[in-house]
Amino acid sequence: MARAARASRTMTSLLATGALAATLALTGCSAVNPITTDKPYSPSDGVRLELDGQVSAANLMVVSANRDGPGVLLGALTNRSATATTVTITNKVLIEGLAPPPADAEFTLKVPLAPNQTVLLGTKDGVHTSVPMLNAPLGGLLGLEVSTPESGTQSVSVPVLDRTLPEYSTVVPSPSAS
Repeated sequence: MARAARASRTMTSLLATGALAATLALTGCSAVNPITTDKPYSPSDGVRLELDGQVSAANLMVVSANRDGPGVLLGALTNRSATATTVTITNKVLIEGLAPPPADAEFTLKVPLAPNQTVLLGTKDGVHTSVPMLNAPLGGLLGLEVSTPESGTQSVSVPVLDRTLPEYSTVVPSPSAS
């Protein structure tokens, strides 16, 4: 009987040790790996850009009915600082393999941002962001420069999407209207 009790304690001790080892191994995984949801990311079809620690652009993209027609710049600009600023967006960036935009297709958009404000671009209630004739194929990239007086200028390549996805079908005029 003593032998059975000792065997039972040994088995219980081994199981407890194994469970402890498994628990430590599994918690060790999260201790050395970064938590992905703590990092900024682009949750949709557009791209994200951090201008500095206070101003960012999220989900930047252009939606158009066709390559030679107008498009609409979509996204959001956020100012997390305590001072107002102005974000300037231009399409003067050259992307390798594409011709520069024609002079009549260049655009400059200036968006004032109050302290702790987010402004939506291209939505019915947001800032109108018409892009004249595009110089990028649908499914391709359009080069933009985004800047503030405080952070300087950064270049970013944003995707050019067509209106086939339901969420973008009403954003731009139909090809016959452009």
